[in-house]
Amino acid sequence: MDDKGPAVGVIGIGNLLLKDEGVGVHAVRALARRALDDGASPQGIRFVDGGTDPWAALSEVGDCRKLLVLDAVVGGKGPGEFHCLALEDVDTGGAAMSLHGLTLFHLLNYERLLGNGFDDICVLGMEPAEVAPGIGLSELCQARLPAFMDVVTDQIHGMISRDNKPDTDAH
Repeated sequence: MDDKGPAVGVIGIGNLLLKDEGVGVHAVRALARRALDDGASPQGIRFVDGGTDPWAALSEVGDCRKLLVLDAVVGGKGPGEFHCLALEDVDTGGAAMSLHGLTLFHLLNYERLLGNGFDDICVLGMEPAEVAPGIGLSELCQARLPAFMDVVTDQIHGMISRDNKPDTDAH
C-alpha cells in the first residue's frame, strides 16, 4: 500500500439552483449523511460536495487513489436513468480551456496528461428530467435518488475491493 490517502474520493458536482443539474451534490450529501446515520465511519472514502467549483473539489480528493464523480449526465437515456462512464467517455462539449471555462473533466484530463492523477476514475450520472431555475430535484429525480445512491454505493465497494486485491502481476 502506498502513502496516498483514502481509497476512494467521491465528488458530487452540479448547480443546486438549476433543479436536476444539482443531482450529484444532492447524492453526495445524502451518502455522507447515510454513512453518519448508520454509525459507520466512511473509512477509506472521502465525500466532497464539489458544487460548481472543480478546483476546490479536486484539491480535496487529490490524495485519494480512485475517484468517483457524481453528476447530471445528458446522454440520450430517459429522465431518471443512470449512466456509468469512464473519463474518456465524458464529452466536455469542446469547451475552451480557459480559467473561466474549465470543468472538472478538463482538469482531470490535464492531470492525466501530466502523468498525475488517480488510478481509476468513474463518472456516475443521472439523466435529468428538468434543468431550469429552481431549488430541489424534480419529482422524478428525487424519487430515483435512493436507487442512484445504491448504484453509487455498489460502485464504491467495487472500487475498494479492487484496491484491496493482491497484485498478481508483480514480480
